[in-house]
Amino acid sequence: MEHLLREAAHYVALIVQAAALLVIAIGALEAIVGVFRVMLFFRAGGFEQRAVWLRFAHWLVAGLTFQLAADIVETTVAPT
Repeated sequence: MEHLLREAAHYVALIVQAAALLVIAIGALEAIVGVFRVMLFFRAGGFEQRAVWLRFAHWLVAGLTFQLAADIVETTVAPT
């Protein structure tokens, strides 16, 4: 039974880590596009640039939250 729990936790952690990677990648891609859009169409250093970085920060927080969840799952079944 314990072995099954460890295996399940391993797969759950792997899936949650993949979700974290996906969220961070999407956020980074959105930020890159946003920075280029701001550089081409708006004045540099304005409200639009801060909005891009704030949106990217939201994506990073979401990704880090998923990563923390994966670490917690792995820690619950760690032998030491």
